[in-house]
Amino acid sequence: MKTLVSTLVLSLSMAGMSYAQTIIYSQDFENTGGVMPSEIDIIDGDNCDVPAPGTVYDFWTLEPRTSSGDTAMYVRSNFMQNPCTANDWLIFDTLATIPNTGNIFLKYGTYTTAATAYEIYVSTAGAAQSDFLANAAIFDTTGYHTQFTYVQDSISLNAYKGQQIYWAFRHITTNGVGFYIDDVQLIHHTIVGVNKTESSSFQCYPNPANTQLTVKLSSANEAVLRLYNALGQEAHQAMVQNGQLDMNTAQFVSGMYTISIQTGAQLQTERVLIQH
Repeated sequence: MKTLVSTLVLSLSMAGMSYAQTIIYSQDFENTGGVMPSEIDIIDGDNCDVPAPGTVYDFWTLEPRTSSGDTAMYVRSNFMQNPCTANDWLIFDTLATIPNTGNIFLKYGTYTTAATAYEIYVSTAGAAQSDFLANAAIFDTTGYHTQFTYVQDSISLNAYKGQQIYWAFRHITTNGVGFYIDDVQLIHHTIVGVNKTESSSFQCYPNPANTQLTVKLSSANEAVLRLYNALGQEAHQAMVQNGQLDMNTAQFVSGMYTISIQTGAQLQTERVLIQH
């Protein structure tokens, strides 16, 4: 079921302070009657054709997700014709307006039967394959996710504030892995009157950190994380999912940083040292 709105769907208040969430776009692929949603474009851009029709899906299609039966988008590269690199595009051809304020995330769930690889692209020019390829992928990965586990991820879209965008997933696996994408949302977070607290309800370790820092929440499952350098400049932003985030710190220069965790109306901070 698709939702394309710009209305407030969640509002929390605490001591005169508030936190709001707006769902700009939502698609869970349920109740479609087996028909591809109208805003979804599919491009099968490889030569990984199946040897027998119906034996392997080498293109995006609606399928029940193995672990739950929920309908999701499913794709699989053809392991019977290796070496073969998949080039299967799942394009969201719906123009979404990104607000100028707050924090914007692309949130989605994945499920895979083995190590997989995919990319995410954003375009402000149009929804053609060439429009997406005109810019580098905003996210890419190889050998991603735990086998047979549904995982929710989120990518910051703050770089596109004030713009209108299209977005796309590109499956690029070289093996015969089955890969699902489900529960795709564009989410806008707005924070008003943040209540700062002295005590911390999250842990950061190891501290000092070298190449990886784990942030673990003690009383919440989801939060907005921001990392600030010694000059007070925001160096990184991410969503903490399922109570924990493993953050790659190899990309940051050595020095003292401040981690800010936003859960509801509460803002808490911790200082961490990144040392290579």
